[in-house]
Amino acid sequence: MNGAPRFSIVAQGPSPEPRAPANPRRSAFSGRSQFRRYLEENRAYLISTNTESRRPLFFNPRLCEIVIGNLAFYRERGALSLHAYVVMPDHLHLVITPRRVELPDVMRNIKSYCAKQIRELTRTEGPVWRSRFHDRAIRNETQYRQAIEYVHQNPVKAGLVQSEEDYKYSSARAYSGLADVLLHIDMPDGSRLGP
Repeated sequence: MNGAPRFSIVAQGPSPEPRAPANPRRSAFSGRSQFRRYLEENRAYLISTNTESRRPLFFNPRLCEIVIGNLAFYRERGALSLHAYVVMPDHLHLVITPRRVELPDVMRNIKSYCAKQIRELTRTEGPVWRSRFHDRAIRNETQYRQAIEYVHQNPVKAGLVQSEEDYKYSSARAYSGLADVLLHIDMPDGSRLGP
């Protein structure tokens, strides 16, 4: 990523009013946190989500292709800008900027459509993904670069490949300039990497 153009992580213009959390207490009945995400418009996020019970579903290339296809679908329809991704055997990492749809809706849509297609292909029932996901707002260029490096290094740290470019289901291939990439990547300056 050396020599990459300089860019802004957030869109220029007046800062939007942040949305405040509503009822930040734990419900005695649901057992789930009632905290709401503090979301900022035009902000890039590092996202992590796991399969249910950390099942290694994505050792199956056809299931990886379902995830890739859904990411492409939502990116092409303007729901998100896709800056980095990696489909690991039991989880998914993304660096995205939600566009016309809020982050929780983007993730719910991606996960629900992936799950539907995976259940149809595998002829199974039950949850594919854990219901929650983790997000971290990216506030500056340094955090942006660190998030992308973290995403791309995941297969290497897991011992799946020697080099991040060797992992097929990762945007590292696009950042390395390889021709055989599965998805193009949206750069914050509006340019694209990949096919």
